[in-house]
Amino acid sequence: RPDRAEQHLASMQLLTGDRVEHRIEVATMEAAILDALGRTVEATDAADRAVALAEPRLWLRLLVDVNPTVTTQLGRVSNSGGQGAHIAEAALRISNALDQPADKPQPLVDPLTARELEVLAEVAAGLTNAEIAECLYISVGTTKRHVANIFVKLTAKHRAGAVARARTLGIIE
Repeated sequence: RPDRAEQHLASMQLLTGDRVEHRIEVATMEAAILDALGRTVEATDAADRAVALAEPRLWLRLLVDVNPTVTTQLGRVSNSGGQGAHIAEAALRISNALDQPADKPQPLVDPLTARELEVLAEVAAGLTNAEIAECLYISVGTTKRHVANIFVKLTAKHRAGAVARARTLGIIE
């Protein structure tokens, strides 16, 4: 119940202290609650605060994991073109990849895992391995391993070929 949840926000904000990850979680929950109450402008402001907190540490995944409904506000922040818009766009890509469950039927003998779908979404967005690693909080080596697995599963020899094949098969948009 959003109206009751809003009553608890003030106490939650007091409890966060200096821990940035808790402040991101509270701002993200606040955005979701305000959006559910129809207070769109305030919801977008809360999402913008969450993005501003997440950006210096590239904690994009935290924005998405706290509450999937925050993607509405992230879309507004992304469309605003203001400070943090590029971070909101990256968080939206992560959210969109997570929206495609790994158990969704894929026309592949060896289907892509949820993490491989996340990496593939970032590859399709044109990110480098280093950029993908930062966005997904994994090492560059792990990113390279996921990309190599994607190539094998999609029978592709390069990134553009993997993305094209994934789009043809309906795995990504």
